[in-house]
Amino acid sequence: MKKKESTYPTWVDKHRKPGTEIRKFGTKFYIYEVSSYYDKVKKKGRKKTGIFLGAITEAEGFLEAQKMKVSRSYSGVHIKNITTKEYGLSAFIQSYCKDILDPLKQYFPEQWEWMLVALYCRLLHTSPLKNMDYYYKKSCLSEQLNVTVSAKAISQLIKDLGSDRKPLTDYMKHIAGSENYILIDATSIVSYSNNLTRVFTGLSKNKSYEPIFNLLYFYSPINYLPAYYRLFNGNIKDVKMLTVTIKESSFKDIIIIADKGFFSEENLLFLENENLNYIVPLRRNSLLIDYNKYENLTKSKNHFLFEKRVIYYDSYKLANGRFIYLFV
Repeated sequence: MKKKESTYPTWVDKHRKPGTEIRKFGTKFYIYEVSSYYDKVKKKGRKKTGIFLGAITEAEGFLEAQKMKVSRSYSGVHIKNITTKEYGLSAFIQSYCKDILDPLKQYFPEQWEWMLVALYCRLLHTSPLKNMDYYYKKSCLSEQLNVTVSAKAISQLIKDLGSDRKPLTDYMKHIAGSENYILIDATSIVSYSNNLTRVFTGLSKNKSYEPIFNLLYFYSPINYLPAYYRLFNGNIKDVKMLTVTIKESSFKDIIIIADKGFFSEENLLFLENENLNYIVPLRRNSLLIDYNKYENLTKSKNHFLFEKRVIYYDSYKLANGRFIYLFV
C-alpha cells in the first residue's frame, strides 16, 4: 500500500515519532501519544489516543507539556565534601600586620610559622596548647602554611624561645623603632601555680604579701609597641629589675624617671653605683626640701612656659652631690 503523504510542513513532520500522532487545531500543531487495540465487537483494530505530549512551533520546535516535566527531587549535598574554614582574622593578620610579621620571619626564620599559629589560636580562641591543632585546621592558615601543629611542638617552641633571648630582644627593638625615649613599666602578677619557677612571696599591688612574679616591659612612647620584656622572681625589687634589664637591653644614655614611691636612700645608692642617671620626685614633707627658697622664687628670672603657664624654678646641690630642683 502506498504511504499516505503528510499534509503538514516539514518542520512539523520531523518531530513525528512512532507511537505518536500530530494534530492541528487552527494554526497550531500538537503531538499526542497514540496506540491501537482490537475491537472485539466491530472485529477490527482501532486507534486509541493517549496523553498530550506537547506542542510544535516553527521557531522553538517541540515544547514538552508542562505536566510531562518531572520535578527534580532534592537529594541533599555530600557534607563530607564541603570544608568551612575561618578566613577573617587569618587574612587580617597576613594583610595588615606585615610590620609585625615580616620582622618575625627575619628574626625567627625556622620558627615564625608555629609562632603565628600560636598567636592566632590564643588571640581568637584563647586556646590551650592541646587544642591549637584543632583550631589551626579550622582556619585558612592551614591552607597557607605547611606545618604540623601539636601540643608537643608548641610546648617545645616555647622552651626554645625562652632559652635564647637575643632574637626576642632584637625583634622587639626592631618593631619599637630607634626612638630616644623609652617608657618602663613593671607589674606584679599573682599566681598560685605550682609549675611556675618564678613565683615567690612578695608585696603585690594590693599592698599584701602574696605569691607573685614580676613582669617588666619597655615601651616606645611613639608607637606604644613593646621594645623589651623580662620576667623576674616575685621577691626581686624594682630597682634591681631596672638595672638588670637596662644592661641586657643595651639601651644607652639612660635617664630613669620614677614616681614618688621609688624614692629611698637604698634605691638611689643602687642607681648611682650602677652609673645610672635618674629623676625622682620628693614627697612634700621631705626634709631635703628647703622651703625658705620658695619665698622669693616667683620673683626670680628663672622661669619658662609650660601649657601657657609660667613655671618658676630653682635648684641647689646637697652635700652628697645630688641636686634638688624646685618648681612653682
